Amino acid sequence: MKLTRVGLLLACTLLLVAAPGAPVRAESAGAPTAGPAQPSDPTNPRQQTERRAQQPVAPRDAGGDALERAVLYEEEPADPVGKRFSATVVWRVEPAAPETGAPAETILRADVDVPDRKMKLAWVLHRNDDRTLAASHKIDITFTVPADDPHGGIRNVPGLMMKPTEQAHGTPLGGMSVKVTRNVFLIGLSAADVRKNVALLEDDRWMDVPIVYNDGHRAILAIGKGPSGQRAFDAAFSAWESAGAADQH
Repeated sequence: MKLTRVGLLLACTLLLVAAPGAPVRAESAGAPTAGPAQPSDPTNPRQQTERRAQQPVAPRDAGGDALERAVLYEEEPADPVGKRFSATVVWRVEPAAPETGAPAETILRADVDVPDRKMKLAWVLHRNDDRTLAASHKIDITFTVPADDPHGGIRNVPGLMMKPTEQAHGTPLGGMSVKVTRNVFLIGLSAADVRKNVALLEDDRWMDVPIVYNDGHRAILAIGKGPSGQRAFDAAFSAWESAGAADQH
């Protein structure tokens, strides 16, 4: 993949990734041809089994959780192609520790590991229950970097972008990002943009996390949902929708 210079979300500069070439399947001249394709029937048990068998199975970590794909793209001033680091992500839906007297809450968590950079990211999405904030949801972002990190840690995370595929341009989520402490950030998703934000979070399959390092270099961490991530998003938003309905009664 060819990487252009990584831009900041606030400057409206997007990451461009060239689409990989489609694989070519060679056919033998004398090979027998298959019979006419059977019409697709989503209720057909045999076709359901075949579709499940054709779906790729994600590798798993030591705890048995599915490892989905993620990629860190770093800007390199001396190289227009930049640097690319393979990464993995584990998605989970977990109960949050409630405050005294408050009902249990559901959180959506992603743990990203970039082994070649010795970098980890903990990403947590939860409903906002603080009525003094004009935010529908909050996202906690915590980076773990080594003491000898070549960029000196993370200075800023300007926001988040969602996109349908890894190579697509991202659409920014409406909200505001603040730095809480070293390598820790909080993003409040605007209550005024709740419908657009929720639609992007639920429907798109990839998320971009723009990064500004302490030395001024920039990067984008592209995180894929994969099948396990999509199930986690569906479960979390279903739980929040039920909780929201209960809160109104």
